[in-house]
Amino acid sequence: MKLPEWIVKEENYLPATDREYFLAKSLLKITSVLRRYQPSLQPKPHSRLKPSPMGAMASWLVILLICALSHHSILLHSICCILLCLLCLYQGKTIWQILRPALLMGIFTMVLILPALYLTPNPLLMLLPYKSFISLVATGIFIHSYSFQQISCTLSWLHLPHMFIFILDTTLKYIYLLGGIAQDSLTALSLRSIGRNPHKTSSTLNILGTVYLKSQQMSLEMYQAMICRGFSGQYPHRHQQPFGLADICPAIICILLIVLYIYLEY
Repeated sequence: MKLPEWIVKEENYLPATDREYFLAKSLLKITSVLRRYQPSLQPKPHSRLKPSPMGAMASWLVILLICALSHHSILLHSICCILLCLLCLYQGKTIWQILRPALLMGIFTMVLILPALYLTPNPLLMLLPYKSFISLVATGIFIHSYSFQQISCTLSWLHLPHMFIFILDTTLKYIYLLGGIAQDSLTALSLRSIGRNPHKTSSTLNILGTVYLKSQQMSLEMYQAMICRGFSGQYPHRHQQPFGLADICPAIICILLIVLYIYLEY
């Protein structure tokens, strides 16, 4: 049997080179976001030297309140020294993840208040970038020390509505899940792209549409599961970690900061 000529003919197809900067940048951005969320969603080991989530949240709220109400740099210097000492207990990568957004926010706040300093010089305005830096450092330490599950569990200690805690918890989890779907879709699009594709933007928009439809499907399935399980609006949590000996040191520091604030302000 004689084969057709088009079968025995050699194929010398050379696909045209194409730039995939848009896809690579989108994929790297989604990957970086998922890397930030993944450690926060995983449970973190408990240590006796580590304060309980309730004690840490109470200390965090006290620091934010004092930082916002303070009018003296001495108190802000004291809080900053305490936070920098806490930062020394973390790894270098974690320290940079905490300091980077705090430094950027401090610089951004400084740029915003420059016109006000030029028009009405006020020494209290110079404290705003410092307060922004301290607030973000304290928030970063608290977030990197506890998982989102522990934080959402601790929110019930503040008697927040269960529906608010449920929406916050599910939103953070679905951001991670939908980000993984978008990452897999972009990877598949990049592997299957052969030759020059001048319509990468439209392909990426199709991926966003797929993620949107997937989110609708997942929300409908979760709603049906909630109905089948008789959801009554309550969002119970597992047993909270009680206050321990590790909470004594943060409590003493908060009391000293409150006393110092009252002494300086009044």
